[in-house]
Amino acid sequence: MMVDFSDVIDDLEVWEHGKGFILHGNEESDHFCSGGDLSVLCGLDKPEAGGMMCLFMQSTLGRLRHLPLISVAHVHGQAVGGGAELSTACDFRLWTETTQLQFKQAMLGLSPGWGGGSRLVRLVGPQKALQLLAGCRTVTATEALEMGLADDVLPSSSDSVQHAVEWLSQYTRASVDIVNGIKELVLAASHLPLDKALKVEREIFTSCWCSPEHVEKFKNVLEKLQK
Repeated sequence: MMVDFSDVIDDLEVWEHGKGFILHGNEESDHFCSGGDLSVLCGLDKPEAGGMMCLFMQSTLGRLRHLPLISVAHVHGQAVGGGAELSTACDFRLWTETTQLQFKQAMLGLSPGWGGGSRLVRLVGPQKALQLLAGCRTVTATEALEMGLADDVLPSSSDSVQHAVEWLSQYTRASVDIVNGIKELVLAASHLPLDKALKVEREIFTSCWCSPEHVEKFKNVLEKLQK
């Protein structure tokens, strides 16, 4: 499944007309993602094998994070272990009222390894992250919203994925070029020194200036002001 997931990222990286996507589990299941199959993981009985899996998933989720698309993790039901890590790789996290998330790696004699631990610290701060990672505490939707681990809580229903699509639509009204450009700007500001981030912002702005879309939008606004 990790390889299949990486193949999906391959497709998204060359998707020229996309603005966003929603990552969700089977709608008929009570899990967003239950993490690794322990019967399979037990077969990785050497440190280097675990390290290779870790490197592969860090790379895959890093590629997901850096897609020029607005990403939403629709975290319904249970998100456990690797599933909890998976949810942190998206731009937004939508929970349902019955969602429960648990970083339970410490219960298996492990720490997070797919980048979810580092991303969790950036999302909720070091103190709360330490509580969740070391204490393996199960987080409810209300708690997640309060600590910034969830961006919104949707009603639990059979069409909750459609509700997530509608939620995402508020951020995808602009054209593909504008949405992708804004995502690139945010990524640059998050990871680059300020002077380099400003350079990226200037380049994106310049590429949009005097574009057909920009000229048309300006014209429409001016016409409304002149009425």
